[in-house]
This record gives sequence, structure tokens and C-alpha cells, in this order.
Amino acid sequence: MLAIVYWMQWYHTYLYGKSFIVVADHKPLVTICTKPLRAAPPQLQRVLIKTQGCNYEVMYWLKTQMVLADTISQLPNPENNSNIKQDECINGIDAEIEDP
Repeated sequence: MLAIVYWMQWYHTYLYGKSFIVVADHKPLVTICTKPLRAAPPQLQRVLIKTQGCNYEVMYWLKTQMVLADTISQLPNPENNSNIKQDECINGIDAEIEDP
């Protein structure tokens, strides 16, 4: 939920007053966002108040349906780059990499 609030604040100029869909792989997030403000605990009320300027809906997708998000979340750690081949170079858009 905090990630949604962060991006809504970051893109406030583009999102304010528009309706959009947030796709998440966390099913309880759908319930959290549809919960009435009075029924939410105080900490969640503060977060939900920050999102009231936007007309949004949270949809739940399985991780298997969100291929791009899963790929991005599992990128290799730049701190531990011992298993990444550093000597491969692409010289152009049309270059083909051959397996040795």
C-alpha cells in the first residue's frame, strides 16, 4: 500500500482526477483499498486518506500472469555480480549473441 501511495504522489500531476487500475500480486491489498475509511485502523486511515484524490481500483493477478513484474523483482544483485558474464558485448541493435 505504501508503494501505491508513493507512486500516486510521484505521478500526482498525471493521476489526479483520473481513473486507473493498480495491478498487484498481493490479494489482501484489494480488501485494504476497498475498506471504508471508518472501518480501517488509524494507521491505515492515514494511508488511505493520501490516496483519496485519485479514482483507482486494485486488481489482483497471480504472479504467473505478471511476467514483467516478476522478472524485474528477480534481477541479479549488483553487489554480488560474480555469476554475471562481464565479457559479452553488444555492438549494435542487430547484433546476435552466439552461445559458445
